[in-house]
Amino acid sequence: MPTPSIGRETFPWAWYKLCQLWIIVAVGSLVMVMVVWIMIFIENTHCFQTTMHHYMGNTEARYGGDINSGYVDLTNIPKHLGGVVFTAIFDLAMLMFCAIALASEVYWKYAMGRQVLQMYYSDGLYDDAKFEKLKYLFLIANAFLKLFIVAATGSESWYGLNPNEASLRTDTFCLYATFILLGSIPFTIIAQMFNIMELRRGPFNEAQKAMKKDLEAQKAAAAEYKKERDALKKAAEKAAEKAAKKATKENKVGS
Repeated sequence: MPTPSIGRETFPWAWYKLCQLWIIVAVGSLVMVMVVWIMIFIENTHCFQTTMHHYMGNTEARYGGDINSGYVDLTNIPKHLGGVVFTAIFDLAMLMFCAIALASEVYWKYAMGRQVLQMYYSDGLYDDAKFEKLKYLFLIANAFLKLFIVAATGSESWYGLNPNEASLRTDTFCLYATFILLGSIPFTIIAQMFNIMELRRGPFNEAQKAMKKDLEAQKAAAAEYKKERDALKKAAEKAAEKAAKKATKENKVGS
């Protein structure tokens, strides 16, 4: 929507711009959660490598620490055979889910977002339907995907993540990232609906502009035709007047 002059389109234009700016918040919240999962992945694998120097057995004694704890100390790795492998795969899978959710937020603006969704066979998270046939259920699907990300992220332990300095408060950052993503979900649905609505109105607006241009051309042609008709009428009147004067003059001469 182009920048309007002060008038009826001012507030709609401002609302659409606000909805577009909100997508920055939606993308930023997903990026924050991705950072959380990157820190969890690094800390899990690093801590396990530096503290566990023996076979990953399925007995709690082999992992050390509190025998009543089901997790390896200072990690989110469960104490069973292959726990570190499963945890690493889960962390990478969550990063993949975050990337899919992020791509579905920007597919309408950037072609790469759509390509990422197609790469993961996540075509249900966007819609190519025409404006008059568009359904917004794919936005609800994306919202449920982000709810899953929130639940999975919130179920992790963030204590002991690096950098773990008093000035940084990594665990507080993780908490804020999770709740910011959760709070952004309903507002993102509303913003995306208006963004895509405006995008889909593009062909409709172009058709309206073409119709307006044709109407103006028709009006110009009608005005030109009227001008030519008036000129011909005026010329015919002058010719008739001239012929009448000539006939009057000839009658006077003949008499």
